[in-house]
Amino acid sequence: MFARAQVEAHNSHPHQTARFLAAAAPHSGSWLLALPISSCRLRLSVDAVRVAVTLRLGCSVCVAHTCYYGSPVDTHGLHGLLCKQSTNTITGHHVINDATA
Repeated sequence: MFARAQVEAHNSHPHQTARFLAAAAPHSGSWLLALPISSCRLRLSVDAVRVAVTLRLGCSVCVAHTCYYGSPVDTHGLHGLLCKQSTNTITGHHVINDATA
């Protein structure tokens, strides 16, 4: 328990604290044990696994850029969940992602 307190004390940014708490939650890595059965839609794409792992490790997911709606996007890859520019943000970002994929 001492190690956990040390890690929590050194988290200097809310992203770090949220990442640590999510990783420390029970069963947070259980998705890695799911069998990749395509017929049951349980197979993740290579990009989905890459993004999940980089978010979990706190690595950069993308390069900083401006989103389709004109908002700045940082390297954390969380902008699609936070964009206030579109009334239907998630759908809007998925449409853009599908168009560029």
